[in-house]
Amino acid sequence: MLVLLGSACHDESQYPEGDRFDLTQTGPQNLPFGHGVHLCLGAQLARTEGPVALEALLDRCGALARGPSPMTWQRTLVVRGPVTLPVVSRPE
Repeated sequence: MLVLLGSACHDESQYPEGDRFDLTQTGPQNLPFGHGVHLCLGAQLARTEGPVALEALLDRCGALARGPSPMTWQRTLVVRGPVTLPVVSRPE
């Protein structure tokens, strides 16, 4: 058996826009943090630090916009995530 966590939270019946990054997305428990007795010890810390880190980043960078080239994704069974994430920082 191979568990593909990269597929988590992509069920269209539960997450209509599963590929879209949305901090306000509601829905079932976020599987990558685990569940029950297997819940990640750092899950609450990550949920707390995430918005703080993004706010600090945006304060320093101004407005972020998509870069001219497309984002590319990992193509492996084990890791799911961007290889490149082109962004442009624009002063506000």
